[in-house]
Amino acid sequence: MENVNFSDINTDDEKVRVLNRIIDNQNQIEGKLLQLIADAKSEEKPKKKGGK
Repeated sequence: MENVNFSDINTDDEKVRVLNRIIDNQNQIEGKLLQLIADAKSEEKPKKKGGK
């Protein structure tokens, strides 16, 4: 993902709201992915211990 400079962003209120919504959505997606990864790792651990 490329960096965005604030000078590159139009500060029109509607555009700022849209940009904030996009950032919020990306943060939610990232959080969900991290949670799924953590859940998958926690499910793998008992399987490995039981297989020894």
